[in-house]
Amino acid sequence: MHLTALIMAGIFVALFTGPWKEFRAAQAAGDRARAAQAMDRVRQLVSMNLVLGLLTVAVAAWGRFGG
Repeated sequence: MHLTALIMAGIFVALFTGPWKEFRAAQAAGDRARAAQAMDRVRQLVSMNLVLGLLTVAVAAWGRFGG
């Protein structure tokens, strides 16, 4: 669980310092195409974090109740 938490934190930091910053800059410049690309990358990273979080909860619940 600690390892997945560290991976998820790393993904969040990468998201915040990369695509999110690009998205805000593109929005400020009025470049909708570049903003859409950056937002797509944000969506992918958030989805990856969601899957890791759900997997962690499933493994923890299975360990507790599954045997």
